[in-house]
Amino acid sequence: MTPDRCDGIVLAAGAGTRYGMPKVLAEDGAWLASAVHALRVGGCARVFVVLGATGPAHRLGADSWLVSRDSGIALPAGTHPVWARDWGVGVSASMRAGLAAAAAVPALESARADGAADTLLPAADAGSAVPSGRSGGSPVFAAGNSSTGTSTLGITSAGNSRRGNSGPAGFVAIMPVDTPDVGPEVVARVVAAARESPSGLARAVFGRMPGHPVVLGRGHWAAVSAAAAGNSGAGTYLRQRADMVCVTCDDLATGMDQDYPTGGAR
Repeated sequence: MTPDRCDGIVLAAGAGTRYGMPKVLAEDGAWLASAVHALRVGGCARVFVVLGATGPAHRLGADSWLVSRDSGIALPAGTHPVWARDWGVGVSASMRAGLAAAAAVPALESARADGAADTLLPAADAGSAVPSGRSGGSPVFAAGNSSTGTSTLGITSAGNSRRGNSGPAGFVAIMPVDTPDVGPEVVARVVAAARESPSGLARAVFGRMPGHPVVLGRGHWAAVSAAAAGNSGAGTYLRQRADMVCVTCDDLATGMDQDYPTGGAR
């Protein structure tokens, strides 16, 4: 494990029913680009994009991907696409897929060394904790379908259970794709608070309302995944914690999620 490094996860798997389309496609991918930019410039080393309703990412070249085969929208260069096949369960499925991908970084690096494409596609079937097959040259990892969805991916408080443990970050910063006014300054502030906190837990707060990003120290990943259910992600776990740092970010952004198109009926 790399204790001080923070990776980023963009939750972009939903169908966007109220918005009228999957939000990962909103404004021709501008929201996705904004979320990735905020995480990267805010201090995240790797950024994972969790996809779902649009299907898995479509490979164009060695480091070039579309959000989906028919979308025409490119994933920002250098991001790691992750497909949550059970995305319909809700945010909890996306959260587990993202954390599993972040925990699987050693296997990802091993696959890259073998010349495989740089992506993780957690499969729906429980079982193997090692690459179980290939899809278009990409390693396919069994994410598990248990109550936690994490046991087969090696998410533990002690570190990754597969080859080596130097790859995974000590923290992850989690952002939804639909908070486009949250920028790098917000991410940097919350990541810094998590690093300084004994608990390793912090989240942005806007107008006394909890928002994003949420930053989780490595020791919490398994418990967050186990507690997540339905359309509740990290919040279920965080509400039980009195040691989470609430980071006021009202001066930097509104933090509002965009559920409807501009000018649309509500």
